[in-house]
Amino acid sequence: LPARPPMLPAVNFDTGSSAIPGSEEASITRAKEILQTSDWSVVVVGLADATGDAAANKVLSEQRAEAVASRLRQVVPSSRVIVYSVGERLATGGPDFTERKVEFVFFHPTGLPIRDVVARSRAIEDAR
Repeated sequence: LPARPPMLPAVNFDTGSSAIPGSEEASITRAKEILQTSDWSVVVVGLADATGDAAANKVLSEQRAEAVASRLRQVVPSSRVIVYSVGERLATGGPDFTERKVEFVFFHPTGLPIRDVVARSRAIEDAR
């Protein structure tokens, strides 16, 4: 059986911000350790809540994912760190900090489109 991908807590963000809060460093540190000590690659998935404009939230979710991805790229080749932004598409409707986040989806490259890697991971429900 293939190894199960590691699962990490999400990195949460403040409303309208892509700055990584100091309280969220543990997941990033752990992701760095996993990448440095294994052959996993990672999709860094940015999400936003439904507060504000949908187009702006799409940009914000990408900025959040890039902020986290840039930290991971300090320790592994950028080819192993992929950014995927969802915006507010999966938001449930409220200004909820659990929707303002970046999720980690670890995977072994197989040629599967990134969208499918994220959907199959179940790290994000209904990411399709």
